[in-house]
Amino acid sequence: MTTRFRDDLVHMASEVRDADLAARARAGSRRRRNRNVLIGCAVLLVAAPLAVVGATSFAERREDAAEFGDFDGTFVYLRDDTEDDGAAELVRRDGTEESTVLSVPSSDITGDISVSADGEWAAWERQGNGDTDIMVADLSTGDTKKLLSHSSNSCVAPTWAPDGAPLLLTPDPDSSTGAVRWNNVESEESTAPLETITERADALCPTFPVARSDGDYDLYYSTGEPFRLRYLAPDGSFHDVEGVGKLRDAAGDYWADIAGVSRDGDRVCLTAPHEDDDVSFPRCDAVVDPGSGKVLRDRRKDPATQVLFLPNGESISRNADGVMERCDADGEVVARTQEDSRWRDHRLMAYVPD
Repeated sequence: MTTRFRDDLVHMASEVRDADLAARARAGSRRRRNRNVLIGCAVLLVAAPLAVVGATSFAERREDAAEFGDFDGTFVYLRDDTEDDGAAELVRRDGTEESTVLSVPSSDITGDISVSADGEWAAWERQGNGDTDIMVADLSTGDTKKLLSHSSNSCVAPTWAPDGAPLLLTPDPDSSTGAVRWNNVESEESTAPLETITERADALCPTFPVARSDGDYDLYYSTGEPFRLRYLAPDGSFHDVEGVGKLRDAAGDYWADIAGVSRDGDRVCLTAPHEDDDVSFPRCDAVVDPGSGKVLRDRRKDPATQVLFLPNGESISRNADGVMERCDADGEVVARTQEDSRWRDHRLMAYVPD
C-alpha cells in the first residue's frame, strides 16, 4: 500500500467513521447472505429501507474506509478522441505502470470498441468496401486481424462472452435476416447461426450475454415503450425474463435501457431517461433483481455511476466524483479508492483482479 493511498484511507475514515452506520451496514450484509435482501456487488451495503437509502447522501452511506484493502489489479481504459479525428486508445494500467495497448484511427472505427472480460482482446467494426469488417486485436501482443466481413442488416455490435471465454458475438456474415453467431477468436471456429427474426433484430442492440449452467448463453436485451427485459435463448426462442415483465421505477415511470448485466444474470443495471448527458460511460441508475423485478437500489441521487460486472462474480463501480469500489461475489466491499482525476473522463472497459 502506498503512503498516499494509506493517507487517503485515514482521511476518509476520519470523515465517515460512524459506529451506528457500520453496525447497520454489517446487519445489511448478514441479511443479504440470508437472501432476504439481494444487493449486488455494484452497491454499497446498507440495512436501511430503499426509500431511506435514496434520501441518504453518498458520504453518509460509506463504511469505515480503513476496513478495506488495496485496490490491486489491472485496469483497461478507453481514451477516445475520435470526435476530434484522432484515435481511440486502450490504456492498460497496473499500479503505477501504464501502457497503450491499442491505438485505432477514428477513420477505422464504426461504433464502439468492445473489450473482453479478461482484458485480453478488443473488437470493433470497420467499414469496408460495401461491407462491415469485424476487427479483433490481441492486447497482449498488439496483433490485429480481420475476423470476418458481413453485409447483414443486424445492428448487433461485437459483444464478448461474460465469463472471460474468447468468444465474440457478431452478425452472421451469411445471413440477410439479422442472424448472429459466436466466434472463437483464438481458433476462428464459429457456432451455427442463431436467427433473431428480422422484425426483432433492432431490439437486440445493445445485447448482453448471460452465462447458462449448460455452458451456453442467453442474450438479454430490452424493448421500449413499455420497457421490458427479455432474452433470446440458444434455441432461437424469445422470452420475458421470469418475474420481471414490465419494469418501472418507484414513480411508475419506465426505465430507458440496460447499462449492464451480471455474468449469471442475477443483477441488472438500468438507465433512466436523461437529457444532455455528457458522461463517458453507460449510467447505472438502478440495480434490479431480474428474478423478482425488485429495485434493489435507486442510484439516481448519486453521482453518475458506471458498473462493470466481472467474470468471477465480482464487480467494479465508479462514479463521476472518482470514487471506485470493488465488491466480491457475496456483495462485500473489499476495496475502495479515489480514482486519479485524469482517468475520470475515460471509460473503464475491463478490470482483472490480481
